[in-house]
Amino acid sequence: KNIPTAVLDMDKSSYSRDLIQAFENSGKFNINLMIDSENAIPEVLDKGKAETVIKIGPDFEKDLKSGKQAKIQVIIDGSDSNSAAMIMSYAGQICFNFSRKYTGG
Repeated sequence: KNIPTAVLDMDKSSYSRDLIQAFENSGKFNINLMIDSENAIPEVLDKGKAETVIKIGPDFEKDLKSGKQAKIQVIIDGSDSNSAAMIMSYAGQICFNFSRKYTGG
């Protein structure tokens, strides 16, 4: 399933680009929109421009490198609870694998 996905990358680092690529390469997510403000998130979901928004925090790479918990939020259109649960599962697996790659955990 190619889930239409928007990304808000507040870090714009090589690590955040790698995470975005991991979502794209999963075959589950289709990154079809890059947004530059949290204010755009409700409109993106409400108007059906994306089913999912991946929000990457501003210190994502720095936090990962220093062993802190890096901030990422996956915001899902919950109008279809079955799809939302499936998307959450896919996103969780991608984030878990990404975390293991960069933290050795």
